[in-house]
Amino acid sequence: DKQYIFGYAGPDDRLRARNAGYMMREAAAAKMAAGGEGFNVLVLAYPHSYGGYGLSINAFNDAIAGSELTIIGDVDEGFGQANGYKGAAKAIAALRDEGIHFVYGMDDAILTGGIKALEEAGYTMGEDVIAVGTGKALKLAENGDVDAVLVHAPKLEAAFVDAGFGVDRRGVMYNDFVVVGPSADQAGIAGTEKVADAFVTIARKEALFFSRGDLSGTHQKERAIWTIAGTEPAGDWYVEVGQGMAATLRMADEKRGYVLIDRGTYLALRETVDLRVLVEYDPPLHNPYSMIAVNPERWPHVKYGHARALIDYVTSPEAQALIGGYRKHGQLLFTPSASD
Repeated sequence: DKQYIFGYAGPDDRLRARNAGYMMREAAAAKMAAGGEGFNVLVLAYPHSYGGYGLSINAFNDAIAGSELTIIGDVDEGFGQANGYKGAAKAIAALRDEGIHFVYGMDDAILTGGIKALEEAGYTMGEDVIAVGTGKALKLAENGDVDAVLVHAPKLEAAFVDAGFGVDRRGVMYNDFVVVGPSADQAGIAGTEKVADAFVTIARKEALFFSRGDLSGTHQKERAIWTIAGTEPAGDWYVEVGQGMAATLRMADEKRGYVLIDRGTYLALRETVDLRVLVEYDPPLHNPYSMIAVNPERWPHVKYGHARALIDYVTSPEAQALIGGYRKHGQLLFTPSASD
């Protein structure tokens, strides 16, 4: 049996690890109840010397404590997709007699590389797949590997539906992006009304700017703003991290640079960094989220009924009220939009 389930969700290291652990725990319980076997977990980790590793592994261990899940490998080959691939390939060879049934990736780049190695080794994703990162989520959906997606890149979503991969696209909620940077604000962008003007200033002054560089919804938004600004960022000042939002924000904090981030994630991580909001409330910073079911005519095996039931629930008055009541530091993280 070469099916595995992977977990990755949340705005910071601790929450992402905890959520992944809880999701895997639930999947393992369902698997056991159905008479299934195999509960070995492979961890594709940050370098063990990195501060986020300790936060992540402790939260993950707490979440799976007392369950059937057992960590049989903890690989720390390095950051990025290439190292995720290399680490997973080594683990697959070393654990051939053990079996890998669950995979926890500490960020989306490491996980993406790991998935590639697993696929090349003949593994396939199981039914319960939890993922984040709009570009990766839509790619999984295009391949019929998931039943529905929650994403935030309107142009990519429209292209996905127009190509016949998705149906029943529904707005769920929105928040907005902000540009954050050090209080010293070496580029002098604080209070700039137009985010495109702020980007032009950052480029002209070659102030350090950190990009996720991972085709996520945040990366797509950043690229759209550079287009509005009429600027193609290039040079040592422009750093494409190729990692998740938490890692990108921390790098910007350590190097005293600028970064584009959605307000909800910034609020979740605000106390862990010394960066403040410098540009906000410009219309291009609007950040809508949608749910889309995978088209059953394209992929007959998908659970369209379940996907539609989930979409109906998330857009119901009950769920929309829950979204509208979720706050961090007294601020609303998302505004429900299903009735718009």
